Amino acid sequence: MKLAYGIVLALFLLPLCALGQTRNVSSQIEAEARKHFLRDKKRLDQRYEDFYTRIQEASRRRFKRLQHIDQHRKRRKALAEAQERRRKAFVLSRKKKKPNLAGKLAHERKLEKQQEIHRQQRARYIRSRDALRGLKKGVRRIPDRQDVGLDPAQ
Repeated sequence: MKLAYGIVLALFLLPLCALGQTRNVSSQIEAEARKHFLRDKKRLDQRYEDFYTRIQEASRRRFKRLQHIDQHRKRRKALAEAQERRRKAFVLSRKKKKPNLAGKLAHERKLEKQQEIHRQQRARYIRSRDALRGLKKGVRRIPDRQDVGLDPAQ
């Protein structure tokens, strides 16, 4: 970009060269263009080196991981076996829970009482519902279609 700017600048300054300042102006333009070119070249070289350095580091880390994979696998297997031994020892040494029969019986009695109350409430609801339906049968009603305005009143 800067190099292109230098070239464009040089094209605009060509008329000045015709006025007798050719060597001074053109040498300044060439120096600026060379400076921009060298800076861009240095940046690109550094970017190139950084890219390949990163690739080489990743390859080195992968190689190192693969070298130690067997050791890591053996260590994890040993840890898993030790953990399994500790788990089995714990299972054998823990206290056995005694069943709480009194609590279980109390809970079952409580559930039976709740079910009985529910049955009584349901029977009371059914009786009141049936009584209300019986009352509604004897009452005169406006036909539903006329009530909502679908059939004209006669």
